[in-house]
Amino acid sequence: MREYTIVAASVFVYVSLVVVGRGSCADAPTYDKEKDMSIILMQTKVTEKTIEVRYQIRNDSAHDIWLCDDIDAGHSGVEHYMDKDLETLRVRRRLGVPLTGIDREAPIGRYTRLASQESRIESLLLHLPVRSWPVLTVGAVSRVSSGSLPVKRLCLEIGFYSGNLPETILDRIKDLPELVYGVHPTYPSNVAEWFGGVKSFIRINESLRDRDESVQVPWTNQVFEGEQVLQLAVHDLSVPWVGAIGHQELSRAPRNVAERPRAEGPFPAPSFGRCTRADIQYTPSALEFFFPHASQQDLLSSPEKEYLRTQKTLLVEDHEYLGAFIEEMATGFQCEVVPENATANVVLYRDDECLTSLLVYDNVSIETQDKQRFRYSDGLRSMRQFTPQIRPFDLRLECADHLRNLWYRLRFYHKITDSRSGNSTAAGRTSYPVAGEWSARTELAYRFRHDNHSALESYKCPSAREGKCHYAMNPACEPNSAGDMVLLFETKAGWNQHGGPELFTFDNHDPRGGCVLLNDGTVKFIRTEEELHALRWK
Repeated sequence: MREYTIVAASVFVYVSLVVVGRGSCADAPTYDKEKDMSIILMQTKVTEKTIEVRYQIRNDSAHDIWLCDDIDAGHSGVEHYMDKDLETLRVRRRLGVPLTGIDREAPIGRYTRLASQESRIESLLLHLPVRSWPVLTVGAVSRVSSGSLPVKRLCLEIGFYSGNLPETILDRIKDLPELVYGVHPTYPSNVAEWFGGVKSFIRINESLRDRDESVQVPWTNQVFEGEQVLQLAVHDLSVPWVGAIGHQELSRAPRNVAERPRAEGPFPAPSFGRCTRADIQYTPSALEFFFPHASQQDLLSSPEKEYLRTQKTLLVEDHEYLGAFIEEMATGFQCEVVPENATANVVLYRDDECLTSLLVYDNVSIETQDKQRFRYSDGLRSMRQFTPQIRPFDLRLECADHLRNLWYRLRFYHKITDSRSGNSTAAGRTSYPVAGEWSARTELAYRFRHDNHSALESYKCPSAREGKCHYAMNPACEPNSAGDMVLLFETKAGWNQHGGPELFTFDNHDPRGGCVLLNDGTVKFIRTEEELHALRWK
């Protein structure tokens, strides 16, 4: 079997670079260490069946950047096609390009935050011969209709935005007219119409786990500007590409992304029904695997984080948990790129017989023994069930996400209500609803037709018992109050509750404590009376 591995540090023809706007991999300059953003090739491995490229993305700037993580609503992740030179395989993960050659619904992408001075490692794995997988383009429009061509170089493009992307989007659309429900222009004329207005943008992002770390963004035909591009060029390849291009590929492209077939997925139902145990090894530990972001770890105490760091191995023998994991495995979609920040090696057994081993990346993607990769847009919930000791922390973070959702609703409440009433004279002002009616007014403002249930979810603490709402509003807090003033906080079940620390409850969570939302959008977990009264309430 032909197999070779190239480590980037020893081969100068492999170039990593930063390109702003549209760049050409063929004309790429060498890597400049002074750049704030960089993508660095770590390793290229080619076998008779696959080509794998590992690389590191570094943010050496003084601000956050938001990397394009997915361009097709949790499914394909990237697109790849043969370029018009018939020698370059172009792999793209960016939305700031025109949609060409495919009549389909516009995709929704996702961008994830990479904080200042942080880095992430990813790997791209393609099976040979490579076939085109278009999302925004059919690739080269060529007279070649079929056959095999050699790929001589690979060009990887990843889009990113600098600064606070959710804030930038809302700043761009907040002063534009809000769309009337059910009325959508055939071809949007401004950026607000592409995003569906403030209300739609806020609501589509409420389904995200870890709201501070990711944002869903629709394709806007380059109307929403500012996307920059990281490029990585891999030269001196000779791997096969095969597939129809040009007009044949055009004619077969389905109109709707949901209709497009997957070459190898969803994951075929695995025949592990008699699996009796799973051995799991977390690297570096369960803390990084389940709670990788600083904003998540900030809600954990030092002893809790230290405890999770000690959780490196796990034996699972519960048939119900194993069955749920095997069932969930079958729901994944084939993917090519995985993050490699934290992993779990899962070995499945039937008694003493090893059935298979799987590598789970960041609890989002699975790689099988035969190098098939599958992605789970909502993460693997069954992996969290394997580790019941993290359940209280999971519920705490879900509670924090609900409060962050309510923060966005409150910050733009005036915008939504002014649009409903036709009041255009208050542009630029910000106001919260009356404290005694805050729950009812925000729920009504953000409710979509036939969507009342999901509109109410954000008012509930996931770890609390029955009740319509488990949060109260501090009436002393105004939009222009100090950022560290308490805005919302946990309380016992009720509706339109408002007041001060006397309403706060420590009983919704175990271990005891409760979440508070500050006026700047920060969420804290309060464990003691001393911490509670140290907060700014007036």
